[in-house]
Amino acid sequence: MKLRHAIFFVWVWVLLAGFIREGDLRAYGLQLAGAEALVDRGALELGHSAVPELNPQGDVFAHNSSLHPAKQPGQFFWSAAAYAIVKTLGPSFAEQFITAAAWTTWLSGTLAVALIALGLLIIFEQLTPTRQGLNLTLALLTILGTPLWVYSGVAHHDTMAMCFVTWAFLAWLNSRLITASFLLAVSTFFSLLVAPGVLGIAALVLWHSRRDLGILIKFLVGFIPGLAPNLFYNWLTFGSPWMPANIAGDYADTYFKPSLANLVDKLITYFGWGELSLWVYAPLTGAAVLIAARHLAPQAKLLELIRLKFAFLGPILLYIVGMETIGHCQFGARYLMPIYVLSLIGLAHASHRVLLALSPLAIWSVASNYAGAQSGSMRCDLSHFLNFQYWNSQIAADVFPARGPALWLSLIILSLALSLCWRAPRLFKRS
Repeated sequence: MKLRHAIFFVWVWVLLAGFIREGDLRAYGLQLAGAEALVDRGALELGHSAVPELNPQGDVFAHNSSLHPAKQPGQFFWSAAAYAIVKTLGPSFAEQFITAAAWTTWLSGTLAVALIALGLLIIFEQLTPTRQGLNLTLALLTILGTPLWVYSGVAHHDTMAMCFVTWAFLAWLNSRLITASFLLAVSTFFSLLVAPGVLGIAALVLWHSRRDLGILIKFLVGFIPGLAPNLFYNWLTFGSPWMPANIAGDYADTYFKPSLANLVDKLITYFGWGELSLWVYAPLTGAAVLIAARHLAPQAKLLELIRLKFAFLGPILLYIVGMETIGHCQFGARYLMPIYVLSLIGLAHASHRVLLALSPLAIWSVASNYAGAQSGSMRCDLSHFLNFQYWNSQIAADVFPARGPALWLSLIILSLALSLCWRAPRLFKRS
């Protein structure tokens, strides 16, 4: 990793810190309750906290006389590592809930989104090394032009899972198949949303292994150890390695139960004129998916990555349009998180003319997600889309405690350093 990559990563991470909201910290108590349970009691059993926000009533179920989260456990272990640091150096949840929750979130969910941005920047640079400004722009638009910006203020399982998937794609691009397969398998420890996509990539590997068995062997060498944490947790907690939390808790609305009526409804909801339409919350990503095929033929590296992307996204899309729930109480469609993260890869070789034509969509995408980043991701009333009035109200008192002069000064310094790092090679060339 080069110096400019490190500065870019820290810049994004610090910027996102300013959009961690008190409302979300309280609303997503489940995400933090698991961290407290692991750190303070050594087990992922809920309902024993002295902090009211950390005794969630939703997305939990009883099993063997204990209360468990109906989520994949990886998010809680990442957050627990973050909370252990916070509690050692500062306040605990019981002492100062908001402060401890904000720092824990910044070291977990916010960190995951900053790592996604870094991974994508490196991918873009490897695809088009001469378009440095465009690479930086596309990496930033992936975060700031999608609900990833909004969910960066939550210790969220889907963003954590996609962090591992992003770096798996980077490993694949560099022909590190063992590392890529390991990261893909580990991603399912954080969210089952990515599981169909991981199976899709496994099927792609199996297809390629017809001519080279070594590909399948390398894939399995990384994949099997990557699955181990998931299988071990399921066996230890629910008695079977093949029993994830949503099945143990019988959350049937997440099961794949396709029907024609449900298919039509979900397509309208996500890709038409429905409450969570991609064309309202992140139209740039939708356009990027549609036009990506026009730029594949001359670019073998990009072509391979796009094939991998659609092998991953195809099964996930089939899954989300075949289950009952849409997630509810959310800003935008959080089940489209994989599309948000991977879609702009298809623009790596797009012409300047195409990119200019897409600029209005980019502006709209950033504006809409800025509104969400300011006001929070917990939107249980889906009858309204964006609520742009949040741009100028209910903001100042509902943010990360560190948002202030120190944060903005840090961003200015990092921006100058980033600019110098990008301009330095050109200055040396001119001299």
